[in-house]
Parts: sequence; C-alpha cells; structure tokens
Amino acid sequence: PVLLKVDGPIARIVFNRPKVLDALSVAAADAFLAACKSVAADSGNRVVVVAGEGRAFMAGGDISAFEGPAEEVRVRVPTIMEPLHEGLEILAGLPQPVIASLQGAVAGAGMSIALSTDLAIAADNAIFTLAYSKLGTSPDGSSSWTLPRLVGLRKAMEIALLSDVYDAQEALRLGLVNRVVPAADLASET
Repeated sequence: PVLLKVDGPIARIVFNRPKVLDALSVAAADAFLAACKSVAADSGNRVVVVAGEGRAFMAGGDISAFEGPAEEVRVRVPTIMEPLHEGLEILAGLPQPVIASLQGAVAGAGMSIALSTDLAIAADNAIFTLAYSKLGTSPDGSSSWTLPRLVGLRKAMEIALLSDVYDAQEALRLGLVNRVVPAADLASET
C-alpha cells in the first residue's frame, strides 16, 4: 500500500492504493511508518518526496475504520493514527528536506501529511480539505500544530471547523503550498 522508491539521493514514499484514492488503511499506515524508518536509516538520501499514486495524493483515512460500535472504533482508529503519527515525527526530524507532491484529492490525513512537509508542490487539479469536522472527529496527523503555523490561528480554525474545499490556487494564496504547476508537469517539477 506504500512504495519506497530510492533513486540515488532521492527517496520517494508513494501511497499506492489508487483504486481508493490512496485512502489510509491500517496496512498503509504501517507501511508508511516502515518507509519512514527506512528513509531515516539511509544516510545517502538528500531529499524525501511524499506522493500518491493515481488520481489523488490521499483522500484521507479509510473511513470504514470509523464505522461500527464505539468500543470497536476506539480500538481500531489508533491502529491507523499511531503509525501515521510516528512516521510524521520521523520525517519532521530528518535533516533532509521533505517535499509533498500533490494531485487530486488532498483530504483529511492526506492534507495533514502535506501540511507537515517542508515544501509542497501542487498540481493545478489538486483539491484540499481537512474534512475532519464532517466526520465529527478532531484533526490528526499533526495538522492542529502545522496548520496555524502556516496560515495563522483564526484562518486555521476556519479551515478546520468548516471543512471547506480549496482549489490549488487558493491553497497557494493561503500558504498551504509553495507552488502550483500543470498536472502533467507535477513529477518533473517536484
């Protein structure tokens, strides 16, 4: 569900569940953590790119984990969130820059991951939303820490509480991304 591709000094962590818009499952969260550990252990890496395969970067967490009796959900959700958080902590501690390469849906956990990177490049077809309030959950994936630092507290509260959808140009204007490029050029620009 997550690929680690190393090409010389470039390490790419690629979410690879394109049929479900790279939604974060338990297996994907575990594989993300394993990829982050591998990247951290390889001193030959000079830059880390985080990307999604297919039409989306990541459409968020696999919401089937939120279905069912509350007791089961309380057990299931940490099995996704804990490896995600540990992986993000590893990436944040790297001396190498971490770049998000974003296309299509960048939602929920996907937006949280994108916000946590050092630089973010978006295709002109990228669509951003935190979406946590639509599920009745609080933001995860470090977005409650990173978002206010990027856009200020009041705008961060608006983005988190209203779960509005932003296109790539608006994400650029808000400071959620550093650059917007044509979708066909995203890989080469990254």
